[in-house]
Amino acid sequence: MTAPPPPNLPVPPVKQMTNEDLTDLAASGGPYRGKAVFELVDRAHSDDDAAARLGQLSRLTFEALGHSEQADFLTYVQAERIEDAYPNI
Repeated sequence: MTAPPPPNLPVPPVKQMTNEDLTDLAASGGPYRGKAVFELVDRAHSDDDAAARLGQLSRLTFEALGHSEQADFLTYVQAERIEDAYPNI
């Protein structure tokens, strides 16, 4: 399930962003936080910095994510809880 982009906000070019920029975008809680997290997940299998940053993000409170978004993310990382995600983050 994807939500339409919010009006008047450009979609960030996550593929071209640095890990630090992606972490900041995800931590900001904005409408594109999910895109940033998924890009870090995609990089984490071959990028230790991306995996470490996901670990940092996992320690933040993500109350802004609804239950369905949380479930979708855990399905994407193939884990029942973030602590069980592979690679270990």
